[in-house]
Amino acid sequence: MFSNTLSDFGALKTELESWNTEWVVFNLLPLNPQLVEVFGANQSFSVLLRPDNYIAYVSSAPDRVKIYFKELITP
Repeated sequence: MFSNTLSDFGALKTELESWNTEWVVFNLLPLNPQLVEVFGANQSFSVLLRPDNYIAYVSSAPDRVKIYFKELITP
């Protein structure tokens, strides 16, 4: 997650951590000018990064990332 405040993604962090899966790692990084330039977003957003460092999903809506991730891991 890229944000200057944890409150933007606090609920999502809590839920992801409750899934008890070792392959979900939540990180909160500051939204600095370089990230704004690279991603073209000046508001908080989340990135789902695969283990091979491929960006799988980018969204400014925390609930959309949760839905995407659930669809990805649900058989």
